Amino acid sequence: MSSSFGGKVNRTQAVTDQAEMDRIHALRIIKMERVCRPLSVGSAVASHLLSEVGGKHGGVKVTTSTGEQFPIHKGDKFGGEWGNTVAVPVAEMGTGWTTMASKEMGNSQMTISDAIRKGGENYNLLFENCNHAADSLFRQ
Repeated sequence: MSSSFGGKVNRTQAVTDQAEMDRIHALRIIKMERVCRPLSVGSAVASHLLSEVGGKHGGVKVTTSTGEQFPIHKGDKFGGEWGNTVAVPVAEMGTGWTTMASKEMGNSQMTISDAIRKGGENYNLLFENCNHAADSLFRQ
């Protein structure tokens, strides 16, 4: 399965080797977890105010057929020229994430590359943000 998106290779954050990126992008997803964490917007006061009104950063942590896990999430300029939805090795996930829902994927043939594509290339705070992308992906 191709890992190209708009003629460019999708970015997998923290992975710089192209062969490793291609391997990761071809992995089949067997489980999805809809996850969220408090927003981090620069100042502690702004982050706190946003969390008080329900603001959160969302994503989907996937488990692959090899047992590897990758959070897939979206943010403004996360993937640079490759798009704004990225996969990261679970070790790079950070803290504060909570699992909201989980589901087994059964015989699905969805790959990491498919999931990144489903998250979308563009970012818009109001209409195409991390939570829109995570919800869309989790409904698959």
